[in-house]
Amino acid sequence: MVAFIGDLTSRSNTALFRTGEQGPEQATSLRFTDNGDRWTVEWDACTTAATCDVPATEFDVEWGDGSQIGAGSTLVAGSAPRRVTVDITDVNVGRNLCFTVTAFGAANTAASPSEQLCGIRERAPLGAG
Repeated sequence: MVAFIGDLTSRSNTALFRTGEQGPEQATSLRFTDNGDRWTVEWDACTTAATCDVPATEFDVEWGDGSQIGAGSTLVAGSAPRRVTVDITDVNVGRNLCFTVTAFGAANTAASPSEQLCGIRERAPLGAG
């Protein structure tokens, strides 16, 4: 690159720059259904090469309240339904569980995690009352 300032010029050294491989698109539209004793978490994502540049081949779904209590994660194949069922147990009842989904591409490239979806399930612990 050459810079001109008034009558002066300055030349910089050539530098090569390479970007990393492109990852899949971020998972979107997280939603959950409260089925009484479990939550079903679903999301939208691009999983076919016909509709996106880098299809998601796998999803990492994580949930928790910021502590290790009631936290969990699971992997979902890109070809499977985009859905995870989480049981509401004595360990996580009454906690503000937040869910995130991270999409991964074929070259193990990752999208940014999805927006968090949070909710509290209130019910009496099992065996109470």
